[in-house]
Amino acid sequence: MTEVSAEIELQNLMEHTSTRLLQSFTEGKLKSLPKELALIAKWGCDGSSVQSAYKQRINVDDETITDSNMFMAYIVPLRIKDEASEYWKNLRPSSTCRPILFKYEKESSELIKATVSDIKNQIAKLEPTIIEIEEGNVIKIKHDFLLTMVDGKVLNLITNTTSTMKYPICKSQKDFENLDDSITDELYYEYGISPLHARIRCMEFVLKLAYTLPQQGEVFDDNTTCKEKQNRRRKIIQDAFYKEISLRVDCPKYGYGNTNDGNSSRRFYENDEVTARITGVDRDIVKRLGVIINILNCHEQVIGPKFGEYVSKTTEMLHQKYPEKKLTPTVHKILAHRKDLIEYHCLPLGELSEEAQESKNKDYKRYRCLNTCKVSRVRQIEDIFNMLAISSDPVISSMRTYNFGIRDEINIPFHFHERYKKWS
Repeated sequence: MTEVSAEIELQNLMEHTSTRLLQSFTEGKLKSLPKELALIAKWGCDGSSVQSAYKQRINVDDETITDSNMFMAYIVPLRIKDEASEYWKNLRPSSTCRPILFKYEKESSELIKATVSDIKNQIAKLEPTIIEIEEGNVIKIKHDFLLTMVDGKVLNLITNTTSTMKYPICKSQKDFENLDDSITDELYYEYGISPLHARIRCMEFVLKLAYTLPQQGEVFDDNTTCKEKQNRRRKIIQDAFYKEISLRVDCPKYGYGNTNDGNSSRRFYENDEVTARITGVDRDIVKRLGVIINILNCHEQVIGPKFGEYVSKTTEMLHQKYPEKKLTPTVHKILAHRKDLIEYHCLPLGELSEEAQESKNKDYKRYRCLNTCKVSRVRQIEDIFNMLAISSDPVISSMRTYNFGIRDEINIPFHFHERYKKWS
């Protein structure tokens, strides 16, 4: 712990996590475990800005370090298994993050590269965890890591992709007529598909497509430029979404980013009839894109060939309706590389989502405000790190209830189950 950072060695973190995971098992299940197991976990790093700047001095010479910026790295345990069977599965892979480090530092190319390099070096040197269940009964757990909790900026940096308009696998921007890539780097499949950001980028793809389409009742002068037309259409579409379904799309936020987030995208595709009518984009295309995004975000294994047929049909419809539209890198990734990405990973793409890391930004703000002692910077950071560790502790997490839609798995009354059935 320092005034500006907190960090734990990966070896210690994995030993503690493995021990706590086994402590959450029943005695009978512990005795039935084999002698050697593998713990599969995903990890990643991300930054967050526009945090609260507290009235406490930071005794560091570097003037660029401020508590208004924050950078974190996390791991999420996913499965415990051996070659034949699976003994534990994380039912909430999008919420239970174990902290590796966080710093009061602005996200930068140098910081991302240094952090990824350091954690990869620790992974390379990682020793298996030896846990003694009882006298004479020892279990050996090795650790496998998947770097899938990344956004577009981090992915471009670690793959040395210089342009944001190029996708790292094929290093180019594609149109509908050239989706079969002959030159690809399969090593980059390990970074997954970033389902949460893919959801948001697909919504933005439909919106930008709508800005280029003539809207009903619009009238422009001959001197109106293409950019002015798109800005007016954008305003009309934004007002219509807010009026009909109280959804703010593509609106800038004060200080950073815009209103396009995961929840907005979910509502955008759930109301496909309203979305198609407001944007002027074909309803079948909007509905099929929503289905594709939901499949990529689900926690079940997808049948690659059938999913590929569905995506190919959607691509064909897009090509026929809007042949001049260029694909964004994320949409190209989904349309061209979905089959290879699904077959490359042994786990569903939804389980490898970066959503867990993004959700921790809200937890960080809440813990810092309500659950820290602010007598000193070091004490405050220690409390934050402890809260992040406690909230993701496997034993505590195992006491929570899951899946309101499956009444047999939790002890709740039948009428309570029926009330929440629609969210199952």
